[in-house]
Amino acid sequence: MSAIRQMPGEDFARWSGICRTDGGGFCGTRTLPFKTPLQVGNADGIYILCRLTSDDEPERRVWKVTTRSEKSRSEQLYQSMFELPKPTNNDWSLVKINFKDFIQVRGPRVVENGPPLDTENGIFQIGLVLSKFMISNDGTTVDNFRDGYFELQVQEIGVYKNGDAVSPIEFSGTLEKKEADKKKPVMLKILTPVAKLLFSEKRRRRASAVRILKKRGFTRFQRIKYSLDLRARRNGWPLAIAQAIGNVVQDTIRLALFWSLRLTLIYPISLIRKFIKLFTKAPKANTE
Repeated sequence: MSAIRQMPGEDFARWSGICRTDGGGFCGTRTLPFKTPLQVGNADGIYILCRLTSDDEPERRVWKVTTRSEKSRSEQLYQSMFELPKPTNNDWSLVKINFKDFIQVRGPRVVENGPPLDTENGIFQIGLVLSKFMISNDGTTVDNFRDGYFELQVQEIGVYKNGDAVSPIEFSGTLEKKEADKKKPVMLKILTPVAKLLFSEKRRRRASAVRILKKRGFTRFQRIKYSLDLRARRNGWPLAIAQAIGNVVQDTIRLALFWSLRLTLIYPISLIRKFIKLFTKAPKANTE
């Protein structure tokens, strides 16, 4: 969970939050889609003028820049990892990320045979990610990941060309959230509410609490009773029972959605991919 904000009187933005390994192991922030694409076709890459102020161990996290190209204007996401220098005397660090280093990803995993990032028609979104996952094919994690609180201050984001030549990005602002939602692909509009139900912050906290109680030896009945006692002390028994019933209903809906998606979408797609790999790897007949 993280947020980016600019305080009055400061010429930089503060991106800060708490990264929990039991809540996914990553934090991210991104702009709303730009009203008009940023014309970066003649640039070599993106630069970030930033500094880490929460600690001196940037190497214990994976830092990424994300973007989307104007050509597709879809949810095709491209990422590139970058090294964040150790903070020295509170100085700003200029970090450069070449457009050639961006890779199409789905979550932290590389999209197999994904097309390269095309910036000819510009880009329409930029974001930052802190994660325990490296960009890989198998979900590789960074050694000795540092979770907990972080703060990265960002003074400027721009593009660079021919080595040291840099220039700030000029853009005409971002779309309003309602307008951005209208431009989302139909499939994404359908799946977003489902994803929020399946992967909400509230659900992650409940799952984390269940894991902790399991480690302490609580049975299922003891966990339910413990949860009810806590809610009753806070809000009284009627509301505690109502919340418990609501959680049971939500969990039932989540389970039904989860298996519906697996049976109607995930399993068929996985099977089709296996067939495609099988036929593409099949030996060709000898025509000689």
